[in-house]
Amino acid sequence: MDSIQGNYRVIDGSGKLYLENNEVVSLTVGKAIKIMHPEHGWLQGIYQGSGEVVYPQGTYTLKEGDVIRILK
Repeated sequence: MDSIQGNYRVIDGSGKLYLENNEVVSLTVGKAIKIMHPEHGWLQGIYQGSGEVVYPQGTYTLKEGDVIRILK
């Protein structure tokens, strides 16, 4: 499965994926993403807006700099 990976940033009050080439991609509510959870490794979830991701074990609140992948 193809994906793009970068770091979570809040820009102008909105969650964004910041890529290495300085490109910025908006996160879309309802979109499947993977997060690099600090304790559990890569987890797949659904972006809910306001920096929250729902995944099977619960809800994770994204922090600036978290590594995430947007699934295509």
